[in-house]
Amino acid sequence: GKMNKKPGYKKTKLGWIPEEWKIKKLGKLFEFRNGVNASKEDYGKGIKFVNVMDVFGNTFITEEQVLGSVQLSDKQIDKNLVIRGDILFNRTSETQDEIGLTALYNDDTKAVFGGFVIRGRPKNNLLDHKYNGYSFQSGLIRKQIISKGQGAIRVNIGQSDLEQVIFPIPPLPEQKKIAEILSTWDEAIQKTEALIQKKEQLKKGLMQQLLTGKTRFDGFEGEWRELRISQIGSVTLGGTPSTTDTDFWNGEINWCTPTDITALKGKKYISRTERRITDKGLSSSSAKLLDAGTIVVCTRATIGDLAIAKKSISTNQGFKNLTLDSKKADIEFIYYLLLTKKKELIRKSSGSTFLELSSKDFKKIELELPPLNEQKKIAHVLSEIDSEIQSLGDQRNSLEFQKKGLMQQLLTGKKRVSVS
Repeated sequence: GKMNKKPGYKKTKLGWIPEEWKIKKLGKLFEFRNGVNASKEDYGKGIKFVNVMDVFGNTFITEEQVLGSVQLSDKQIDKNLVIRGDILFNRTSETQDEIGLTALYNDDTKAVFGGFVIRGRPKNNLLDHKYNGYSFQSGLIRKQIISKGQGAIRVNIGQSDLEQVIFPIPPLPEQKKIAEILSTWDEAIQKTEALIQKKEQLKKGLMQQLLTGKTRFDGFEGEWRELRISQIGSVTLGGTPSTTDTDFWNGEINWCTPTDITALKGKKYISRTERRITDKGLSSSSAKLLDAGTIVVCTRATIGDLAIAKKSISTNQGFKNLTLDSKKADIEFIYYLLLTKKKELIRKSSGSTFLELSSKDFKKIELELPPLNEQKKIAHVLSEIDSEIQSLGDQRNSLEFQKKGLMQQLLTGKKRVSVS
């Protein structure tokens, strides 16, 4: 009855879409082709060569973003050329939801594409090419592509699968307007990204100056001293409770592994770990409860990665944990200083199965320390920059989140744009 009508919309195989939108199968819109497979020795020189990783990382690809190259005959180049407006799909992936992701080639410089990529070349002018950079990210299309991905270990998709995908087509002026709106968001995201890069560079430069004493703040007196780690605090190791004993796990005590530190992506503090142990688990193993303010340093796997515990914590045996004597060393200063020692920590590690830095060698690491008040000043300046980088990162994430939401509204016609 009347209930099912939605004014301005029509019911299609894709659900309700705006009345003026058409739907067509991708096979009617694009001509598909698989890429080239060259022999090993031909890679690394020649013409730029788009591979799966390029498609994963970008909505639009330009020639300079493409890292790989390959040497091919002119005939092969002609067959496998990518030109502005071509859509590239990854035809194989590790997981179902990453299959058939797309990027649009947005450049006039010639390039070719690889065997794990499918090229879609527009057959007609029904679609605006900038719009196409975004349109394949629509939930309506991703759902179909994901459901067509086949395979247990790796997921694959073929040209014939893509040809069957049903595609909603807004009128051209509306496509152009949607693309324009979304690229405004992209520009804002890129600007924020560029600011982050700039601040990161600045921080790097300041660390080189301030942590070596090359540049000193006015009004600070006193010598810098060279001290070993063993002279500024105590080092505690970690441990792992028996994994078969359920009494030891899912408790209240943070239990840190190198993966937890990697997940911080360079943030300074760790306050929660993925896995937690019980008091029983702690006392049954060589893990120790460490106070907030301990510096946890990975000395296995991702050697030299580190964080400051924001709350009390324990770790597995992949760490050397440093509790400082607060009269000699400022915790944040030591954190920044140890960041600059990563290469040295790796160099001093050894082992046949995996690299590990021994307790003895960790304790011997020498640090150049200014007087305590100067340490605090340096740490303060670097922390300020860190929080600026952090808030720019939050800003970028929130822009990305908003863009994603808006994109799903616009690409499905839930939200309409006015086209004058």
